Amino acid sequence: MTAMSAMITIAWVALVRLVRGRALWIALVMALLPIGYALVVRDGGRPDLPADLFAVEQLLLVVVPPMLLAAAIGDELEDRTTAYLWSRPVPRWSVLAGKLVALAPIAIVLVLASWIVAGLVGSGSAPPLGTVAALAAGGLVIAIVAMGLATLVPKHGIALTVTYFLFLDLPIGALPASLRYLSVTHHVRTLAGTKTAALAQLDPQGPAVLALALIACGWSAIALWRIRRIEA
Repeated sequence: MTAMSAMITIAWVALVRLVRGRALWIALVMALLPIGYALVVRDGGRPDLPADLFAVEQLLLVVVPPMLLAAAIGDELEDRTTAYLWSRPVPRWSVLAGKLVALAPIAIVLVLASWIVAGLVGSGSAPPLGTVAALAAGGLVIAIVAMGLATLVPKHGIALTVTYFLFLDLPIGALPASLRYLSVTHHVRTLAGTKTAALAQLDPQGPAVLALALIACGWSAIALWRIRRIEA
């Protein structure tokens, strides 16, 4: 089996498991929460409503990708189903790539659909394309971070990833210090243009794209290093 065919097979199995499991339906329910919030607080005269909605959407962003990716990878490693693959001439990276290719787009689509509908409900117009692109980029990077953390702590991948983003990444991203450049959510806000004008001048969008790419590469390297060290 070639690496590509192995990746496609693993991606297909991941999709089948997702449809048959509960994680997808829980994620769908969670995607409705920002829409419900928009219904409750919508007011045509509130200039701060888009920023408030985006803040709520960021909470969804840091939960849905880990729920899908970390669970899929963690269960695979914890149940030792990868032992069968390790006994075959299949590149280990194809397991991670297959899960990422199958599940990350679904997580991103759920977040984007929630954001677009919430924007239409809350303000009566579709959100700017820049915010959509920022959430898509952030969703991909968060999925990669979840993948890396799940290889490190398979049993608690979801909890660890969500805790990391809620209690570390989000607070760090709000700090007026250089430490904020390590925060994924900070760069998502930069790309979306939801920060104040002063902060937007301090953090232009170009470096934010580079920073997200570097964070994704770093966590990908961690995931690949860890998957190679796991015994069959």
